[in-house]
Amino acid sequence: RMILNFGHTIGHAIEKLENYKGVSHGEAVAIGMYSIALRCEELNICKDGVANRIKSLLDKFNLPYDLQGKTREDIIDAISVDKKTIGDFINLILIEDIGKVFIHKVTHEELEKFI
Repeated sequence: RMILNFGHTIGHAIEKLENYKGVSHGEAVAIGMYSIALRCEELNICKDGVANRIKSLLDKFNLPYDLQGKTREDIIDAISVDKKTIGDFINLILIEDIGKVFIHKVTHEELEKFI
């Protein structure tokens, strides 16, 4: 069930930073999905082109994909109070390929690498 949260960690952070106004839950999750896919590509965790495929789909449905002017630090601070934060760890859902995601437990210090 937790893998269904792909994009939600960053999405919830964006919603929180927007005071739950101006960006819908779906839009925030879309941004999170693209952001995580992009970082996974940069870190050689997922296949090249995955982030672009996600971006193309988001464009097709007029969904946003950029961080809406939020800084990495803003996102990280907001994530630190997310419900998926368990003690000193955060469960991030990372992507290897379209349809293939996995749970990756990171510390707060490691989080920056994925945002």
